[in-house]
Amino acid sequence: MKVGPNTNAPRAKENLPFKVSETHDQLDNGPVEERGCTDICCCLLFIAFAIGLAIIAGYAFQNGQPKYLTAVYDADRNACGFESAKDYPYLYFPRPILGYLNQSVCVQKCPNYTLDTQAPKAVDCLTNTFVKNCTVNYGLDTVDWKNPSFDFGSMFLIYNTTLYLKRICFPSGVAFWANVNVSSTATKFFDSLDTMNDWISDVKLVWPIFFAVAGIAFLIGFVFMFVMRYCSGCMTWLMIWLFLFSLAGLGYVCYAKAKSLETAGVAAATQYVNTPTTQGVNDQSSDPQANSRRTLYGLAIALWVLDGVALIGLCCIYHKINLAIAILKAGADYMKSTPQVLVVPPIMIATTILFCSYWIVIFVNLYAVGDFHVKGTNALASVKWDTTTRNAVYYHSFGFLWGLGFLIALTQFILASTTAIWYYAQGQDGQGAHRPVSRSFYRAFRYHLGSIAFGSLILAIVQAIKLILAYISAKAKETGMTKNNKFVEYAIAAMNCLVNCFERFIQYLNKNAYIQIAIRGTTFCQAARDAFYMMWKNPVRFAVMAGLGEAYLFVGKLFIVFITTAIGYGLITNIPDYKDDLNSPILPSILFICISYVIGLMFMSVYGMACDTIMQCFCTDEENQKEKGREPKHAPEVLKEFFAKVEADHTPSQ
Repeated sequence: MKVGPNTNAPRAKENLPFKVSETHDQLDNGPVEERGCTDICCCLLFIAFAIGLAIIAGYAFQNGQPKYLTAVYDADRNACGFESAKDYPYLYFPRPILGYLNQSVCVQKCPNYTLDTQAPKAVDCLTNTFVKNCTVNYGLDTVDWKNPSFDFGSMFLIYNTTLYLKRICFPSGVAFWANVNVSSTATKFFDSLDTMNDWISDVKLVWPIFFAVAGIAFLIGFVFMFVMRYCSGCMTWLMIWLFLFSLAGLGYVCYAKAKSLETAGVAAATQYVNTPTTQGVNDQSSDPQANSRRTLYGLAIALWVLDGVALIGLCCIYHKINLAIAILKAGADYMKSTPQVLVVPPIMIATTILFCSYWIVIFVNLYAVGDFHVKGTNALASVKWDTTTRNAVYYHSFGFLWGLGFLIALTQFILASTTAIWYYAQGQDGQGAHRPVSRSFYRAFRYHLGSIAFGSLILAIVQAIKLILAYISAKAKETGMTKNNKFVEYAIAAMNCLVNCFERFIQYLNKNAYIQIAIRGTTFCQAARDAFYMMWKNPVRFAVMAGLGEAYLFVGKLFIVFITTAIGYGLITNIPDYKDDLNSPILPSILFICISYVIGLMFMSVYGMACDTIMQCFCTDEENQKEKGREPKHAPEVLKEFFAKVEADHTPSQ
């Protein structure tokens, strides 16, 4: 089998600290078609690790007892509904007052009756150390709830209950709350339960609007793409000039304020000197605003200098900004011409949800492998692991980091590959952008699973180190080590900062490496080197693109969320079928925000990845054609317009 693409074409020498992968002749007409499997060892490692996860899953299912995690325990630590208390599945509180809630008992059935006259005289229970008899001996109205010397420890009350979480007999009924001395916190809690019921009924009422809101969010996303295609240039330069004028204006405000303080200070000093009792005395109290005036003058000068430097820098990177704008427009063109790419995020989100659900199920079973014991007066049990189970938990947890990172990396590669196919379809010699999504899926699974697993493994290791540091930091705070030793506190904070920065660096490098893999079909290390080469040689381009891209991605999300939520709110508050029965529009509106944000995030992630990929495709295309003395041959129309404008700016007028 061929491993990796053929890279024998020569490349012009560059004065760089490293050398980029040799140019592929095939890159003249698109992403490399003749690919080979990359990073096979890492692919095999990933498969072996997945087999290990499957073995742990079998171990968890065979030995785990998750039913005991949700079991409730009485005063003698009997698990209600299990073993000796198998016939008594519910937990009941015969002494419902603080300080005695631990004296609970397992019962066969929760007391529930319609009329107080129908209240039972006894319940069928499993007696324990504190509850010797389950026959009622007090009534709700005969207990002196406010008397601390009352013998609460001997009473057995029977009151109306409802089943809560299929385990606990929870107090209910007017008679109970009318007699029992309930704290204000408990009252607020039960009021919140009524509010929750209202919210649930509101969600059930307006559920069809959720689907409408999802469709509206997609439509608003395409509207934003239209705005980006035709208005991004105007908006970008408007924001830049507003920033420059704001700096200059703020500097003038500081200067004017300092000038007014100077005028007031001169007047005050003159009055001070002309006062008979102070004539001839040199006292600084005659000008109390001197320090403020000097500070404002200095601030004004600093703002004007910063404004001048920014203006000079703007002149230096004028064409770089226009290039970034052109790429943003090209990204909008890509979204318009390849709408089928929007199926990728939902597919990968659904896959991620399935993976997370599977992981949680295995983790719950794995967590429940061990000895269960109840601490103190807790109604729930905790688990003590042996060494094998503890190591399995660590392995399974790292599997979550690697698996989740792998799915994210797979999504990034597919989006990058789809964009690269579209980019190189531009121009007369392009490959043609037929089936870009399916071809990208095929390339990912056929050739590059190893590279995707490699990049996600590096990120998972960094994230694991981050979690270990977070655990050490929490333990240090818990033991008071950071409070008593500032060196330890600062050292831990510095390490956390370094790991966070390194994690973001790896995420950025990985994303660009996947783009290079989509273009060139190389291994992960070669792709990471090529991506770093691109950024090394075009630092200003990438910096400007990153800044503008992040700004517009943020604006795009807000644009989709605000407009979609406003439309959804208008629908539920103006359509008679909804507004008449709606208790409150708050929860539906919050859900509108969540739905539109998820769709906006999905939309903007595709758009952001497209812009990043177009930038790298353009730089690669430019490199290949530079040796032939030509402009990038596959540049989209909007980039050709940019080059035409640059050429016109550099052509002397006749």
